[in-house]
Order: sequence, then structure tokens, then C-alpha cells
Amino acid sequence: MEVSRERQLGVMQREVHDGPPALNLGNLRKQNVQLIGAVTSIDVCGSAPHDYCASSGTRVHVFDGVTSVKKRQISRFKDRAYGASFRQDGKLIVAGGEDSVVQVFDAGSRTLLRQFKGHTAPVHVAKFAAGQLHVLSGSDDSHVSLWDVTSGQQVCTLRGHTDYVRAASNNPASADVWATCGYDHTCKLWDVRQKRCLVTLDHGAPIESVAFFPTGSLLVTAGGTDICIWHMLGSGQLVHRISAHQKTVTSVLVASMTGQAPHIMSAGLDGYVKTLDAETYQPSKVHRYSVPVMSMSASPAGDMLAVGMSDGMLAVHRKKQGPPVVTTDATRLRWRPQRAVGARSHYAAPKSVGEGLEGEAKVAAQPKVSVPRYEELLLKFRFVEALEAAAATQRDEIVEGVLDLVQQHGALEASLGAAPSDLVADLLKHCRRQLCKPQHARNAIAVAECLLSSCIEVIASDEALQHELKRLQGAVAEELRTQEQMMALQGVLGALTAA
Repeated sequence: MEVSRERQLGVMQREVHDGPPALNLGNLRKQNVQLIGAVTSIDVCGSAPHDYCASSGTRVHVFDGVTSVKKRQISRFKDRAYGASFRQDGKLIVAGGEDSVVQVFDAGSRTLLRQFKGHTAPVHVAKFAAGQLHVLSGSDDSHVSLWDVTSGQQVCTLRGHTDYVRAASNNPASADVWATCGYDHTCKLWDVRQKRCLVTLDHGAPIESVAFFPTGSLLVTAGGTDICIWHMLGSGQLVHRISAHQKTVTSVLVASMTGQAPHIMSAGLDGYVKTLDAETYQPSKVHRYSVPVMSMSASPAGDMLAVGMSDGMLAVHRKKQGPPVVTTDATRLRWRPQRAVGARSHYAAPKSVGEGLEGEAKVAAQPKVSVPRYEELLLKFRFVEALEAAAATQRDEIVEGVLDLVQQHGALEASLGAAPSDLVADLLKHCRRQLCKPQHARNAIAVAECLLSSCIEVIASDEALQHELKRLQGAVAEELRTQEQMMALQGVLGALTAA
């Protein structure tokens, strides 16, 4: 059934009621994180505190949603990792990869929970369904698969694309309806219950990204230099085509500040991130990066935007803090003690201490106890600085005690991931010294493994750290030789005592 232009515009106006642009990057505070390899995908968790994960090279990096400190990284990929995304509750992460395997990880412990094997080509798309019990994946083999997380089995395979599948989005209005897009220029709307294609939309160019409006009645596709808006209630009628970029549009999303209208944001290889007014279809806000933008994701409230680039730079824009509260006469305390005349000179005058009367009891002054710097920092939960202060003491027992306390707080991996190179070097030396002490060897091994997992990028870029790592490897080899000799000696002594 054909839908009139007036009806299409009516739906559009209900979706994009009057309101200012959702995200103005000029009003956001920017943080940069350098990763190794192009940031091919970013996903912000839908649940507080809105942690976000980024696929870069052979790893998936997970960052704190409040501080942008790297919490952990997942490196269990044989080749490049693609399309990492959170489950809605933030407890699981799913990712595809160059090896055609879809993997599900525990977001807290990085434990591998499921491996879905069925694709025959790299998997660039992997997303949880809104029901949280299924995963949808899209591969370069042109197939779309639905997997059951509980059983680990493949529910169905959706065939219809004729080229690489590179984008997918779940309809907010129905967890069983998915939009998948590929390099065959088409966007297909699937009903996974019926395992059939409902609508096929021709974008006219290879599609890189897709997103639904919050109500699910409008769909946005991005590919080539164009962005298309489709009316889903009208059997996929094209509402408008926007040409806002000079090069390929790599990412598109629908974002909004709380209580405001949704707005379209797009990013492309021309380095631009643009906020588009959905009424005039013109860019209302434009931000330029010096390198091509590969991926983009925003928090549900629209107060944080993460942008990934081809050189491995991850730029995170956050809402700035509001202006300081101005104290007015109405908010001041009604009563204030009045200063007596001459009080300033009185308190500034030197004080004398009397000797007291003969026979009176005298109380000795208590010596002031100084609190070590690392203890003060631990009480303030400034763990990285506490580790630096402990390392400065050059006492292994203090360093181990601080490491143990940080581990008890569950912040060891995040702290080591944010540690500067000097601290990493000190901790590598600490592990080497403690390795030969039986009572401390277990803790030293645990810290060394955490360092290798969290600081591998820092170590790889610093020759001094590489030298310390080689010394640690030498100490491990020497300790293994010593243990082998001790085991042989134990066998000889056992034979002698038995005789």
C-alpha cells in the first residue's frame, strides 16, 4: 500500500519534535586514548555506568564509563577482532573476528563462555538481541545467523544477502525484528520467528551502518556518501536521502539528550562527525578530525560520545560539568558569630605556655604519628598513585602489601592498565625479586600475568620495559632449572633414605 508524502512527514514530525541538537561536541569534554590498530567498532553499554568496548587489532578493550580508564582487555582472538558489543545488562560481551568464530565473554572476568562456529568467512557483525538470550551475527559469507546463548546452538541461518554483511540493528519495538545490511546495497528486514525477510530496501551503495529511531518506525542506513531515512510503517518507503559527506559514511546513530528529540549523527572517512537536523536534513553541528573516522557510539542519555579512528585513536567526548553554584544572600547562613573588636590581633599574638602550679598533674604531649603517603592514597582510592608511592620506598614487603590491598578492592587490573611506564618497570623488577621466594612466588606470578595482560601495549613501545621483561623471563627460566635440580636431588635423597 502506497503511503502519502503527508503521512510520511507526519510520522517524521512525531519522531523529531522540536528540540535543539542532541550532541554538540563543542560543549563536551574530550579525552583521547591511543590503541594499536584501527578502531573498527565501538559499543556503549546501555546500563549504568555505561562502560564501552572497542575492537582494535586483535583485542577488545573495555573502558570505564565514568573515568575512561581501561578496565580490561580481551585478547583471546587468533586474528583481528570485529564488532564487539555489550549485552543490555553489561554482563556479557560478544565479538566476531577474522577467524569466522563468534565468541561470548564474561565482561567482568574476561572468561570465554561460548564459541559459535558456523560461518565460513570473517564475522564483522555480532550483537545481542533485546531479549538477551540470543546473538545475531553477520559474516562475509553473506549469511546471517541467530544463536542461542544458553544452549550454544544455532537457531537459524538467514539467507538473502549476496555480498558481505556489515551492519545489523534490532528493532526497539520488536525483539524479533532485525535489520541487516551489506555490500550488496540492500538492507533487509527479518522476522526471526518466521525466519523470513519482510522487506528489502535498496540503498544504492554498499551499506556500512544502520540504526533505528527509538520508536522503531523509522530506519537510517548509511553507505557510500549518502544517508537514507526509511519509513518502516509504510512498507519501507524512502523518506529522504541526505548527502552530507565527501567520502564513505562509516557509522550512523540516532542519539538524543534526555528529554529532547532524537537526532541523527554520522561519521565518515572524510574525518567529519556531523549532527543532522532531522527536519531540514542539514548538518546543525560539525566536528572535524584529522584522520578518517571508522566507528562511533553514544550513551543512551546522549551525554557521552566515543569516536574511533583509523590510526587507533579513540576520542571520548563527555558532557562538561555545570557552572559552579553561586551562593546568594538567600542561601547564606542566617546566623554568623560576630568578631570581637581586636580579635585579629589577639589571635595573631604569640601564645605562652604556663608552667602550672606546683603539685599539679602534667600530661605529656602525644607524639604526632605520620601516615605513610601510600596509605593516604589508598584511603582516597587513588590506587595508581598508591602503587607509585609504595614502589618509591624500594621495600618489597610494602609493594606487595599495597598490591594485595588493591587486589582486594578488585582494581588491580584497571590500575595496572593505567600505570605509567616507570611504575610498570618497578613492578617488573619487584616480580623478578619475589619470584625466588617461595612464600611470595604465587603473588609475583599473578601480578606478572596481570602486567602482561594489561600493559602489553606500553611494554611493546618501550625498550627499557622490554629489557626488564627479558630479565623477568630469565629469572623464570633460572627458577625452573633450580626446581628441576631440587626435584632430582629429592629423588636421590629419597632413594638413600629408603635404603
